[in-house]
Amino acid sequence: MKKFIFVFIIITCFNSSFAGVLFKPKVVLVNETADNVVNAKKIAFSKAKKTAWLDLVGMVGVTDRNDIINISENDMDSMIENIDVSGEKARAKRYIANITVYFNPNKIRSYFRNNNINFLEEIGFPVLVVPIYEQDGISYIYEQANIWEKALFDNPKKGGLLPVVLAQGGVKNSLNIDSSVIKNHKKLIDTSKLYGVEGVVIAKVSLIPSNFGLHMKLQYNSVGGFLENKSSEQSFKSKDMDKAKLLKRISNVFYSGLEKMWQEKIKHNKEFSLNTQIVVLPTKNQQDLERLKLELSDIENIEKVELISLNGGLAEFKLTFLGVLKKLKIAFERLGYIVNNKHNKWIIRLT
Repeated sequence: MKKFIFVFIIITCFNSSFAGVLFKPKVVLVNETADNVVNAKKIAFSKAKKTAWLDLVGMVGVTDRNDIINISENDMDSMIENIDVSGEKARAKRYIANITVYFNPNKIRSYFRNNNINFLEEIGFPVLVVPIYEQDGISYIYEQANIWEKALFDNPKKGGLLPVVLAQGGVKNSLNIDSSVIKNHKKLIDTSKLYGVEGVVIAKVSLIPSNFGLHMKLQYNSVGGFLENKSSEQSFKSKDMDKAKLLKRISNVFYSGLEKMWQEKIKHNKEFSLNTQIVVLPTKNQQDLERLKLELSDIENIEKVELISLNGGLAEFKLTFLGVLKKLKIAFERLGYIVNNKHNKWIIRLT
């Protein structure tokens, strides 16, 4: 019986510019035809919103909730802040355009939490994946026979909470990683630092053909970096002898496993947890009070706004927000407010 082993290395790149991009606008290219251009445009807009929604829920890892994936268009519309159209071409029965969908972050957060969806919106550091296929003790890094690389490349999860870039061609050659480097963890980490990255995760899939179908074992462990001392091992069996199909299943589990590691890493970090702060702002009348409520609700990362008291032209609110106080203070200052801390309350006024 032959034993096949697939190994790949993930070199994590610490680039904070990838963080916090979950709610960036989603651009969708549409090209639809119908019995007339009005209906073609209607179909195009519906598909663009649906595509943007699926991209969003995929990034937060909601892949097994049909009630969330297949929400009504009215529900989607309630969470869409704006839609832009560019490159529009309308013909008799055809409509082509780039449609940009802007979701309202606070409404999305409320929707997910109201539906008991545990999610993270902070995108992790990008990871560079270098797939390696090893058979009978021989490592194949650059050869076309590396079907493990194809399984990883074809999986849309590579663009999830931990964005994945698959190294190909010249990138692989420049990394100059071989089996001797894989066995030497220190050398592997040192090699990764030469290319401006830090932290390594080594993963191995052992593929063992048998008389009862396929049996594969997925093992991966981190070597330094932000996932240090994390490991996982799982076995997979299939009566179907289709290796590509089983590798696709394993790639799903692996990408999900990486995201779970990222979630575990940050779930106790105050920067990614819900906190509260009491703020006091001046208000003139009921209309001005309603304006303040809306303005506070629109501040990034504020989850909930509660009016505690209204006295002498001063409104006291309890804010529930995601993150740390420093970021909340910066958000107020960007809106032109001056923030003063008095007895653990923020006294806020316009500049």
